[in-house]
Amino acid sequence: MDNASCVIVGVEATVASPSEEITSARTMLSDCVEKFGLAPKTLAADAGYGKAEFLSWLENQGIVSYIPLRLHYPSGNQLYGLDRFTYRPETNSFECPEGRELKYRGIKPAVNRSHIYRSTEAQCRGCSRKTECTSGRYKQLVIHVEEEVRQRARLRARQPDFFRHQRSRRKIEALFGELKNRICLRRVRLRRLKHVREQFLMAATAQNLKRLVRFLATTPSRYKQLRDPKSESRSLRSSRPCRSSIAPRLRHRFFNSYKKTSGHTTRGTKVTGHPKKRS
Repeated sequence: MDNASCVIVGVEATVASPSEEITSARTMLSDCVEKFGLAPKTLAADAGYGKAEFLSWLENQGIVSYIPLRLHYPSGNQLYGLDRFTYRPETNSFECPEGRELKYRGIKPAVNRSHIYRSTEAQCRGCSRKTECTSGRYKQLVIHVEEEVRQRARLRARQPDFFRHQRSRRKIEALFGELKNRICLRRVRLRRLKHVREQFLMAATAQNLKRLVRFLATTPSRYKQLRDPKSESRSLRSSRPCRSSIAPRLRHRFFNSYKKTSGHTTRGTKVTGHPKKRS
């Protein structure tokens, strides 16, 4: 949706899956550039789109994202985070506040393609800060391969522009509310995904037509003269032929086509007097 005009520029119906929603978002952004020539400068969305791969793709496209990161752990967790550990590039390891080393264990694709840094159970057994650092037997750091992109997203989340763009998301939520309450599309009425896409496309077209009517109603005054009903009626009246010019032709056509004489109708006969009445 375009924030300035509230016009829907892309519709993509998918199954209820976060990964499918991110794929559809990439498709709609690419279609917006290819079909309409519109290059989005910013993008605001909810935390469901806050995956590092999608944020990295937006940066490669030159789009500034104002999206909160997706949290895989409880936000109220008070254990030590990554900022409490010091990275050692010469050994590719981290050092905890107590001076113990967390060695690099490799990349695990099953854990969102993340780097794993882990200590040992013997190192953490006698630590005085273990309860503040971890709830397990040892400490493990899970760092995404796109951690730099995530760090930049965290910094943008603290800027005033982030809250301004998040407030603008109310417009798209209003369109969803209109779709459910006014158009009564709380449930789809067709089966199969291709039919559901057509249904959503028709609903979005109806919403855009309503925005078009509002746009024409708020055009500047210099354009209203072109849509003035009085000027249109004057132009139509001036283009019509004069009634006095068409009246003789109509009368001539009427009297020379069908005339009733003595109870029967003759075509093409000219009658000079009145027909006789029946007795």
